[in-house]
Amino acid sequence: MTVQGAKPTADRVECCALPVRVVLYFYTIQTVSTMQIASATNPIPDLISDAVYSLLETHDLLNGKAIRDYQIRNRFRDLRDDDVGASEAIEMLREEHAYLQYDTIRKIVYKLNR
Repeated sequence: MTVQGAKPTADRVECCALPVRVVLYFYTIQTVSTMQIASATNPIPDLISDAVYSLLETHDLLNGKAIRDYQIRNRFRDLRDDDVGASEAIEMLREEHAYLQYDTIRKIVYKLNR
């Protein structure tokens, strides 16, 4: 597995007692992970810019559950605006988030904003 433009520096190879192949492998994984984070899409563009999202994600400063709940509340609001009944909207959200129970989604969408 190689990444274009990913070249280890001499200090990376000389700084440890591991074989060069192992060091290159770990360097490649780290480079790929960084690239995946940088290319991640911003799920909350109406709140923060892509650059700010990327920076916060890089430093692991985002709460994934809170972002998911925010998206569920927005989706519920959109469905209700389209004249979908509350119960039906929750069922639709449950299909999109199959790992969540009906009551869990109900609690998320009716939670008061603090």
